[in-house]
Amino acid sequence: MQQSLPVAKSSRDLCLLPGLAKRHGLITGATRTGKTVTLQVVVERFSAIGEGVVKSTARAIGSEAGRH
Repeated sequence: MQQSLPVAKSSRDLCLLPGLAKRHGLITGATRTGKTVTLQVVVERFSAIGEGVVKSTARAIGSEAGRH
């Protein structure tokens, strides 16, 4: 059985199962709710088990779109 990757804490631990994780993800929320920290933890956990991760943000996408 594959070990779950803890990514957040609430009233209980929130975990991802690497084998069930999809190729795309979206983290949304209001300002200062922990989106960046959550994304950082997810990237670190996947990297630790040897999974490649590509990260982009709306700011990066938006700044590129403005150049065209």
